[in-house]
Amino acid sequence: MIKIALRDVWAHAPRFLMTILSVVLGVAFLSGTLALRTSLEDTFVQSFASTTFGTIQVEGNPISDDSSQRARIDVGAADTIRGINGVKDAQPVYMSPITVLQDGSPATGVGTVTLATGALSGFTPWTIEGKTPRNENEIAFEAAALKRYEMGVGDRIEYIAGGEKHHAQIVGIVHLAAEVSPINIIAFDQETARSLSQTPELVNAIAVQTETDTDLGAAIRDIKNNLGVDYTVRSSDDAIEEAADNVKDTLGFVTTFLLVFVVLALGVSTFIIANTFHMAVKARQKEFAYLRAVGASPLQIFLQVAIQALVIGIVGSALGLAAGTGLLALASFGLLKAGMVTSLITALPRDVIITALIVGIAVTLVGAILPARAAAHTPPVEAMREVSGVREAPLWPRALMGGALIAGGAVGVYLGAKQVVDWAGTSLGLGAGAVVIGALIASPALAKGILTLPALALRETRLVALRIGTKNAVRNPRRTGATAGALIIGMGLVTLGTVLASSVQASTTEAIQSELHADLTITPISPGESITDEAIAKIRATKGVKSVGDSYTSAFAPTTVDGETFPLALTTVDTTRLTTDFKVPMASGTLPNINRGQILLSKNSAQALGLTAGDELTVLGNLGPKTITIGGIHDSTILTTTSLVAPNTLEELGLTALGRSFVTVFKTDLPLDEVQENVRAALADQPTIAVYTKTDLVSEIGNTINTVLAILYALLGLSIVVAIVGIINTLGLAVNERTTEIALMRAIGTGKLQIAGTIITEAILTSLYGTIIGILIGLGTGIGLVAYTKEVGISVLSVPWATLLALLAGTIIIGILAAVGPARRAARAPILESIASE
Repeated sequence: MIKIALRDVWAHAPRFLMTILSVVLGVAFLSGTLALRTSLEDTFVQSFASTTFGTIQVEGNPISDDSSQRARIDVGAADTIRGINGVKDAQPVYMSPITVLQDGSPATGVGTVTLATGALSGFTPWTIEGKTPRNENEIAFEAAALKRYEMGVGDRIEYIAGGEKHHAQIVGIVHLAAEVSPINIIAFDQETARSLSQTPELVNAIAVQTETDTDLGAAIRDIKNNLGVDYTVRSSDDAIEEAADNVKDTLGFVTTFLLVFVVLALGVSTFIIANTFHMAVKARQKEFAYLRAVGASPLQIFLQVAIQALVIGIVGSALGLAAGTGLLALASFGLLKAGMVTSLITALPRDVIITALIVGIAVTLVGAILPARAAAHTPPVEAMREVSGVREAPLWPRALMGGALIAGGAVGVYLGAKQVVDWAGTSLGLGAGAVVIGALIASPALAKGILTLPALALRETRLVALRIGTKNAVRNPRRTGATAGALIIGMGLVTLGTVLASSVQASTTEAIQSELHADLTITPISPGESITDEAIAKIRATKGVKSVGDSYTSAFAPTTVDGETFPLALTTVDTTRLTTDFKVPMASGTLPNINRGQILLSKNSAQALGLTAGDELTVLGNLGPKTITIGGIHDSTILTTTSLVAPNTLEELGLTALGRSFVTVFKTDLPLDEVQENVRAALADQPTIAVYTKTDLVSEIGNTINTVLAILYALLGLSIVVAIVGIINTLGLAVNERTTEIALMRAIGTGKLQIAGTIITEAILTSLYGTIIGILIGLGTGIGLVAYTKEVGISVLSVPWATLLALLAGTIIIGILAAVGPARRAARAPILESIASE
């Protein structure tokens, strides 16, 4: 049986080519994703290890369940630590984001952020080649960052820190244990690094370098005893290990997100594999009957099909690993160009290879199980009686089961969308899943019902290709439904993402138009930057500027609720100016309570913390724990990420303002475009500040959403490609199955173009059917999801009909492209040989 199975795979290799391709695509995406995650994880861990200075780390205690968020500590603790036996030196670690300029604009393609720190000579893992920076005019670049910026020792750079422009000369190169990516490290002398910090008296960590013969455990205990319980003291290795765990958790989320699409593609591949083997088994019923007649057992027949699936799985997975290596190299090349990694990644880790092989083979075997079982359990006499295969089971049981799931799922989506039940989110998710599964189960019955309509409409047409192609799609609804299943899933998700993104954009646009009164909004566009008093003065002096709102500064507040600590984003506001610049909807409480020393929580924060107006929360500021009353809950979409306090309240809580987060401007009677250009000209020497009109803000949000959609479409594109492969595969097998039928049509005068037209018509109808069902599912789920998220700011339902129509039009193109190969082969088949083949 093994020999027969292998011989059959070789003899019918073209039949399984598309099946192998579907496995290749799924395994390539899987292996590339897992390997990229591993490589990025190693890169980030190396970056943390290389930028953790000294042998001991002194930090604040965690302020939330996420241990990466810690309270900042007083730099004065370094003086205490230096006096402890065994300590060689202790220095505050300043890490401030700065923006390096190239040709007057922020540099691009150089990683995620550039950090300014002090050159801690004598602290592991630092070594400096050349001079150590001694003043504000000298810097040392980390080696990998120097490459990314394409600079060298002796070059001068221009950078912006805290909204102010500076110049310095590169005098040295910092070498760490490993090249750092995607963070760029620039070292200054310690005093300059301190001056660049927005909070020079508070730092995230103090680095401690011990003597070579010091007992590290004893030194840690002594430091703890001297500093008290408000500090976390541990070895640098332990700090690096914790950072590595946090990185793994973060990248684990990203990997899970990507693996959703991998699983989707592999699931679609399973559909294709099952459909291929189902059609192959039907085509070989006579062969199986002869084998059964000469003594082959059902188990042997089953194993023959399973062995074929195993061979296809091994070949497809092996080719998929090769393709995955190429995909990994391509992705890492892009990351290398963006400064996210330091070298090209071209090798798959061993565990990724093993995982991808197992998954690829398992998917193929799972797809082949039911067809193999059908082949094994077909009685020989029945199989020999009909060349085309055994009688098909009726469709009504699947229709009933699928219809029940669709109806139940629709109820679940409705209950979740309207939040009728306490577990609304679960109801929505389970309901959507039930609708999809129900549609896939009932797909053959749906296909027969839906495609009967064009069949009836075209029965009198003189276009033979349309009439016969439509009948072919209707007469085998199982094949049509199974082939369209991949498109149903892919197009459903595309539609869901499109509706959600369009609704987010429409909701945000409405919020900007209704809540923002100011003519211009000015914001920093680089991490850590703020708008200086000098910039405010320039704005005020600009022609066409009537008034400037400059009281909006940002702050960060560790808060405790019921013994748990949470980080809270704050913005200081002047209520008079706030009501001039914005319309601030209130869910509860009143806006003037800000002037009474109270805080206005955003609705999102209040829901996350389980608080209401009148409750109290404790803020852990520099002056110790302080209690503040919640004066209200605001429901502003524009300010949804931040809570509001008065500037004097911020000081009373012992919190430090981190700089202006934005500035608002009202214009005089001059045209808006002219005033905007005047302000931009006034701020021309500060390229990290952007000036937006309301239209510009809407456009920026649209660009962000379009970027997210592009990523979503690219990820879903794999499942669509696999679906196209499935259509090509099914059509190719159908041509093989109807070889004699096609030849007889040719013999009675049907032209080659008409034969090709029937195949193309069948492909288009199959594609349209899958797309229509997918759009309906995605549209219904999207409407439900928008209704469910109304409370978090997505208040406007927007259905992008033009995009959905474009999807339908694209489906026709997909159908035509998928049918080209099979149609060409059907039209060119020799007539006599094809008739004799039966």
